[in-house]
Amino acid sequence: MASAAHSDEGASSRELVLEASRRNNADLLQQVINDAHRSQPTSAAAADQVADVINEARDGIGNRCLHLAVTNGCYDVLDLLLDQAGVEVDPLDRLEKETPLHKAVRYVSALPRERWTEGNEVVEILLDAGADPRMRNKSKDKPIQLVDPANLELKGMLEKAEFTLVATNEVIRDGDDDDSGGRSGSGSESD
Repeated sequence: MASAAHSDEGASSRELVLEASRRNNADLLQQVINDAHRSQPTSAAAADQVADVINEARDGIGNRCLHLAVTNGCYDVLDLLLDQAGVEVDPLDRLEKETPLHKAVRYVSALPRERWTEGNEVVEILLDAGADPRMRNKSKDKPIQLVDPANLELKGMLEKAEFTLVATNEVIRDGDDDDSGGRSGSGSESD
């Protein structure tokens, strides 16, 4: 599906969701979602269009909306992105083959200690949406290996999420073969 140009600003829907993701502009993201609902004959078609725009939008270096939102700590936009049906929660970026969860852990680890609790919420919302803490990046690191060793809360959160997936026998897909990456946050792809 081609992304439709936004009539007021001349930017495509994909450009607008990327900008919203960079700037934590939930109003802009909501406008794109509303435009899709106005332009499609059914709610299902609108949801598919929104998911396609979010899943396919990439910046110049291959980051997707979720990567940009977590890299910048944009919780409000991240929450709205993850609320959309069909949004992939584990897409891989082009350069480092990292998931948004890897980027979120890097974001938290770069924060001053007094802001870790705030940053941990970015990781928590991804885990709640179904992000897989067992995924490895190009360097073969899992997100937990990127945690500041002093951030015991974040380390515990990731350990618990990984244990839960192992205990429920969730199968991890091999991310090395698929540049598109990503599991849907809806949980509908589980066996």
